[in-house]
Amino acid sequence: MPGITLPLPASLAALLAVFGPLFTAPSFRTFCGMACGFLARAAGWFHDGSAAGPAKTGYGNNWVIAAIVVRLPFVNRPVALPCWRSW
Repeated sequence: MPGITLPLPASLAALLAVFGPLFTAPSFRTFCGMACGFLARAAGWFHDGSAAGPAKTGYGNNWVIAAIVVRLPFVNRPVALPCWRSW
């Protein structure tokens, strides 16, 4: 939906603005919408393999962490640097 912006708190808008140069304008709007969706969702029921009982469901948060994979000169393997997480 071109031209539509989300009303964001100034602190969140400032945090998301850091990532602005990494996107085109339309994809940055999509990124902001997705980030807001992750932050706005409430706790819910999820599959929990370690839960007691046959149902294996648990009530809680679903954690999402975004990371940037980089190669560092002093490490032999790629390293993931967390850059954003959803509570």
